[in-house]
Order: sequence, then structure tokens, then C-alpha cells
Amino acid sequence: MPRNEIYQLGYLLARTLEHERVYAADRPGFWLGDSVQSVATKLGQLDVLEGKAVHTRIAMHEVANDAAMLAQGSIGDALRWMNDPDYLLRVQDSYFGRMARIGDETVDAGPDLVAEWYRRNIKIYRSVLDQLDYSEERIVIIIGGDYVPPLQHFFSSNAGFRVVPAAGYLR
Repeated sequence: MPRNEIYQLGYLLARTLEHERVYAADRPGFWLGDSVQSVATKLGQLDVLEGKAVHTRIAMHEVANDAAMLAQGSIGDALRWMNDPDYLLRVQDSYFGRMARIGDETVDAGPDLVAEWYRRNIKIYRSVLDQLDYSEERIVIIIGGDYVPPLQHFFSSNAGFRVVPAAGYLR
């Protein structure tokens, strides 16, 4: 069995709650990171990309050793950390505070990457909506941290939903 959130959390939680089915919502996207790295190098913007320039910072997940953290703590500890509002803000900041700045008037490598990331998030959001029959009282979405802030925004912007952050359940 693979070691990821789908199997270690999704199926286990569904079994515990006696759900008959787990729905998949991920959608493919295009990773443009190599292009962004190349453009940042060419334009002398590596300090921005690496979070060393003014008004940039390194995201928590870029400096933390996830494997070491899991070895020292529990999965619950890791989930609490990855669902902390500051962690989520820093993940989003890596896109808007750093990636979006890469490029110039002739090349938009960073904005293109951010736009593709957003496009993927909107597709995931729609995928969740497509699977609902709208009689559900609750839904649980288990997804990687990069996707949490935009998905929270999309669902919070839909009057049919009330977003309850996971952090309150990860005590």
C-alpha cells in the first residue's frame, strides 16, 4: 500500500466512518518550475525565487525536513503543523510573493506558473462539486497543503458551503 494521504488518511477515515466510497478530486496540472528556475537564473532573480529578496521569505515546507519531523513526532503532529494558518499563509506566499515576481515584460514564467496552479485548484474545486448530490451535511477534503488556501477561498465564496479548517480537529 502506498504511503500517502490517500491511503494513510482517506481510506482509513472512510472505513472508520463506515463510508461506502471515497471520491477522487485531484486534477492534473502542468509544473512550470523548471521554466521559472531558468528564467530566474537568466534574469538575475534567483534571490526572489529562493526567498532571499526584499518582501520574500522561504516557505516552511522548504526548510523543514518532513521525514525527520515525522520520525520525531506523530502524523498528528505533522498534520497540525501543516494545517497551521501561518504555515498555509507561507505556502501561498511562495506563489504570490515569489513565483509571481519571476519574469519581465517579455516573459511571464512566474505568473504563468501561478496561473497554472490556480487553474488546477479551480479544476479540483469543480471536481468536488461535480461529485456532490447536495444532500450532504458535510464533506471532508484531504489534500496537500499547497491546495488548502485556494480551495478554502473557493468554498468560502460559495454560499452553499461553510468551511471548517482541519486545525480544530487535529488536537
